[in-house]
Amino acid sequence: MTSARPNPPGPDPRPDSPVPTLRPFRAEDLEAALALNAESAPHVARLDAGELLAYAESATVALVATIHEAVTAYLVAFAWDAPCDGEEFQAARLWLDHFLHIDQVAVAGSARGRGIGSALYDALVPGCRARGVTALTCGVNLDPPNPGSLRFHTRLGFAEIGRVTTRDGNLVALLRKDLTGDR
Repeated sequence: MTSARPNPPGPDPRPDSPVPTLRPFRAEDLEAALALNAESAPHVARLDAGELLAYAESATVALVATIHEAVTAYLVAFAWDAPCDGEEFQAARLWLDHFLHIDQVAVAGSARGRGIGSALYDALVPGCRARGVTALTCGVNLDPPNPGSLRFHTRLGFAEIGRVTTRDGNLVALLRKDLTGDR
């Protein structure tokens, strides 16, 4: 399920903006992905190089978005039957089956608002269908608050199914998007 949709996202509201390319995460993307991870904290768990590389290699899906060959976003997701010990993933496993959990997504601040996040999520759907995945899940921080992410996920059709307080003290809304109607 690591294939990426080669087609670009919808038109950018800024006509002079380059169109991103989506592709599978590669080891040489690590440095750029680490910088995005650090920039996106505390809204994504901060990882060191070894953790992020192991995470991407063990994921069901690991994608990057590039503009002019530079990594501007990444996404890491795990299917319900994957070996993942993430707290939000484990909570989703208690409530659902046949899901794909988007565990980390980070978009460079300079690239936000260009449809890159939506394009990464859209790229997941064909692989989900092929694998029998019936829902996408993710966690969005309520404390510390991440209202931009909540708006983004609501716009994509995600709804809250529960809440998790993580070991590091974050309050996280667990969100779900049904894919059965998209078939």
